[in-house]
Amino acid sequence: MRKRLLIRFTAVFFALYGPIRTHAQIVYPTDTSMVVTVLTVDGNIFVGKIASADTAMIVLKTDNEETYTIRKQTIKSLRPGIVKSSRLSRVPVPESNIHAFRYFVGHSAYGIPKGQMYYENSLLIFNQFTYGFSDNFSLGVGLAPLPMFDAVMPVWVTPKLSIPIVREKINFGLGAMYGRELLNDESSDKQTFGAVFAQGTFGSRQTNVSAGVGIAYSDDRWSPHPVLSLSGCVRATRVFYLISENYRFKSSNETTTLLSLGGRFMFWQVAIDAIFVAPIISDEDFFPLPWVGFHLLFGKPKK
Repeated sequence: MRKRLLIRFTAVFFALYGPIRTHAQIVYPTDTSMVVTVLTVDGNIFVGKIASADTAMIVLKTDNEETYTIRKQTIKSLRPGIVKSSRLSRVPVPESNIHAFRYFVGHSAYGIPKGQMYYENSLLIFNQFTYGFSDNFSLGVGLAPLPMFDAVMPVWVTPKLSIPIVREKINFGLGAMYGRELLNDESSDKQTFGAVFAQGTFGSRQTNVSAGVGIAYSDDRWSPHPVLSLSGCVRATRVFYLISENYRFKSSNETTTLLSLGGRFMFWQVAIDAIFVAPIISDEDFFPLPWVGFHLLFGKPKK
């Protein structure tokens, strides 16, 4: 019984739930024959000639006759000539938090842009693919091979609706999860589990706090006790986000609190999580456990 409860909770838990920059004054050359090297704040490097410029944009033309339109507010430095410097050869990092729809394993109320797909893995066991059918609706499909639990493999689907109330400031999300245990033996005792939840996220994609409430069920029986969540993230450096994700739920005879604190290292389309999770059962002593995760965006990020 305890083994099945652990399997169901782990699957439900997995499915549920900028710094100010100062720049020196940049001088834009008027000589269109001059080759320049442009470094943007997200670490990208462009080399070419300035074909045109206005108060907001520059258009850079390369030797291959390709053109790039670059917003001036994203330019960190502009230098004459072809600059070959290790300082310019940094790993590209997105300006925005392209993984803002999710904390470690739980959701925020931000949505996935239409047409984008994400793959997520935790502890090399829990796998989920999530696709944005629109900017406001996404669907995730996951599975978790668990050879240590008699070859039980939970599978689940997680639809989510994201509703922006105030753009980039207040978002509201509604979601659900339906899962089923697949057994590799001849037993027909394939249990179901899942949850419904509501989430509010306050703040930008870079820095925000989310509060949520959910109701879980198992074997078609709904829990009489809600699951409460409080999570948040803040961009601490160019490549590092500090994240905390916390839950509190109770059964008929005990209360469990899950606290987590860790960080996300983001390198363009790839993000790596390193976390400590501390379960506290009925207000007893807690013991921190390590948790690692991996996130991958398929396709070009949208700004």
